[in-house]
Amino acid sequence: MGSFWLLRVERRSYDVLFDHKPPPWGFRVVGNDVFFNEGKFSPGTDSGKRLLAHELTHTMQQSGNVRRLVNTRSVTCHETGLINPNLTGAEAVQAIAVADAEAVRVLQNAEDILQNALNDVVAGNPADPALNLILQEELGLDLDNTGDRRQIRIAISRIARVRTTLESGYLRYMCRGGNNVSLVGCSATSCDNDTFAFTCPGNRLVVLCQHFWDSPGERAGTILHEVFHIWFDMDHGNQTKFANATCLEGFVRRADGQAVGDFSCAAGAH
Repeated sequence: MGSFWLLRVERRSYDVLFDHKPPPWGFRVVGNDVFFNEGKFSPGTDSGKRLLAHELTHTMQQSGNVRRLVNTRSVTCHETGLINPNLTGAEAVQAIAVADAEAVRVLQNAEDILQNALNDVVAGNPADPALNLILQEELGLDLDNTGDRRQIRIAISRIARVRTTLESGYLRYMCRGGNNVSLVGCSATSCDNDTFAFTCPGNRLVVLCQHFWDSPGERAGTILHEVFHIWFDMDHGNQTKFANATCLEGFVRRADGQAVGDFSCAAGAH
């Protein structure tokens, strides 16, 4: 293990630490820790130096900030709790806070991976083929295509905007929506059979549906997905993958090594 003041570098088997396989590019960011799989830590290379410098900058910027905040008063059921699942108000707030923190981690990881990959190709190195395939399938962008690099930088900035929003405590949560829920700026919407949550562009309220509570493994993805809608609209019907919230969700989760099922645009934007 190496130490860079607030940044910690771990060189241990990824499988010992996490419950899914490592991404092919071999590192994952968790808070102030950067975990490298065996044989992937290369601080002597230009790419490795850039990665460590990038992560150290993030850590120093964030060391004085309060991150991953869900304000109790911003959760509608913080006093009443929930039925199905049976949670006290405090437990419901904590469940949302856990999902928020995991969403922040996944977003930070994707932001760092993509920025490092972009730095590499700009320096003249070939793109990692596995990462580039995910980028092409989810966002329709290619690291080796110089004409795509402006859009890649925009994607990085959008991922960062969603991350910092989740860190800020800006959002409010309706614990469970029903039929015809009105949000400022949008027509009334309902929690139907396949809806996990919904919101409205420019609105800070996220309405959670029963599927959110029934599927703990999808909670973080649900929350980050909705924030893409809040800031960038990103309609599901947008055939430009770069401007589709499902595609952004698919990219950031696949960059983390997650299986995403239908929450992906690999087969086309939807």
